[in-house]
Amino acid sequence: MHKIKIAVLFDSHTPTDGGSYSLIASILEGFIEFRMQLPFQITLISVGKKKSKFADLHFKPENRIIRLIIKFLILRSVRLRTIWQSKSKLSKFLLRNESNIVYYLGVPVGNTNLPFIMNVFDLQHRTHPWFPELSSESEWQGREDYYKRYLPRALAIITGTQRGKDEIQKMYGVDENNIYIIPHITSKNSKSETGVTSILRVVTYIYPAQFWSHKNHKVIVEAVKIIRNSLRAQIKVNFIGEDKGNLNYIKRIVNEYGLSDQIKFLGFVSNEIKNNLYKESRGLIYSSFSGPENLPPLEAFDIGIPVIYSDFPGAREQLGDYPFYFDPSSPMSLVNAIQQLEDEDKVQMAKRLEDQKLFVENRRPSNFLISFVKIITGVEFMVNSWDKRDSSKF
Repeated sequence: MHKIKIAVLFDSHTPTDGGSYSLIASILEGFIEFRMQLPFQITLISVGKKKSKFADLHFKPENRIIRLIIKFLILRSVRLRTIWQSKSKLSKFLLRNESNIVYYLGVPVGNTNLPFIMNVFDLQHRTHPWFPELSSESEWQGREDYYKRYLPRALAIITGTQRGKDEIQKMYGVDENNIYIIPHITSKNSKSETGVTSILRVVTYIYPAQFWSHKNHKVIVEAVKIIRNSLRAQIKVNFIGEDKGNLNYIKRIVNEYGLSDQIKFLGFVSNEIKNNLYKESRGLIYSSFSGPENLPPLEAFDIGIPVIYSDFPGAREQLGDYPFYFDPSSPMSLVNAIQQLEDEDKVQMAKRLEDQKLFVENRRPSNFLISFVKIITGVEFMVNSWDKRDSSKF
């Protein structure tokens, strides 16, 4: 049996794309580092206007106008959709490179006849449909149509937690045997500071998140106000992230409360600057209403700082008992979590940080690849049972 060939398609992202960029980059780094040891052949293919530094090959899709025309036509005809599966530019490109399986890593599934693997990071349009970034007709319906169309047809679906798997099964009726749990990973940080206790740090917290409404910056602002007004104490917070529609609202509240000297808006920063800010921080506050596919807590674990984390469904499955949890709908709950962190003695904190470091060591690219190999091994014989060039004959 010949060695199976897997095309890994990914977008030519820029670092401003946030946590998804970091996760995709970590997976790609793993493929690059260990590709010679894998029992199958990997081809890394960037999709977009220009070739990525990670890519072996580059695919430039049809221009936007042609894509819109094609989408308009094929959505109205099953016959045209069937023809396009084997005649599309992407399909021809993949068949020329003799691909057997396509892994869509951070790019939408394409209309081809090839078996495919896809990631599901969240189904927030179903779990939290009322947020403005999800509730518009085009955004909500676009996500719903996409998942309805492709999830039931995927060779394998990768998600990070049992909670995520349960949601895919419940919402889209996918066979549980086609859904695989591979936890979020992070690249090794060579400058991490294992065992350094937060007691030695300045009282500044960090929250790296784009300014979407579901990221819930507001609860942090309210907690900082309570600590100042009721507890007669001060903490500072650095917000890192670009505006996705909610920045001006959060800035307005900060100014109304007179907290401009305590809460700073740093915008987008490079990974190097972000890592330095992590190291200078008392801890990470992650106040999102949803997840659990969030990368910053793992980055904080690796750097060596404690984490205060929203207690949404699936959060404890992802991170265990290491964070200080709070109710993201309650500023007072966040205040209590901050107090718990501040009151923890040095010995307990050092143990917590050491345990966090050990935990994140099992969330490296090599761990992802071990699980990915198991997926491919399980389907390899089946996928090799027909010639992909003949798919249009079936």
